[in-house]
Amino acid sequence: MNNQQQLSVDRITKKLQIVTFTLVAGVVTVLGFVLVTSDQNAQPAEQPMMSYAAVVATVMALVMRVILKQIIAKGARSNLLNQEVPEEKYCELLAPTYMAITIIGAALPEGAALLSTVAFMVEHHWWVLILLVPLLGVMILSIPTKTKVEDWMKTQIEEMVLERN
Repeated sequence: MNNQQQLSVDRITKKLQIVTFTLVAGVVTVLGFVLVTSDQNAQPAEQPMMSYAAVVATVMALVMRVILKQIIAKGARSNLLNQEVPEEKYCELLAPTYMAITIIGAALPEGAALLSTVAFMVEHHWWVLILLVPLLGVMILSIPTKTKVEDWMKTQIEEMVLERN
């Protein structure tokens, strides 16, 4: 990567670190508020429909996260190949795709995590909070580092070279 591409990677990384950290902090803040303000003596709901919905949302978020990231990346590669863009421009043109993939990859589990938190607040079933472990774990792991961004860019460029041939 040349200096301009390196600066672009640095900027993307910093912006996405702020966005993804904020998504994680939002879930943790809401969870903290719910735990502090919840009635410890409340009886759990007999029909925990919202909690069941949170389980479904968790599975869907984790599966869709993987699928959508692959679809979006493949679409971006295909688009660049169809435009016959010079290889020097790949990093610059793939940057918005990486940003979208990272934000989507953190936002999907965030929605399920917030639903799980609200389900606990409404129905008082402690087991629904267990769903937060994989959801927050995935969100924290999606916080980008410079190396993750560079590796993703290199992988996409390698895929484009293979797809072109």
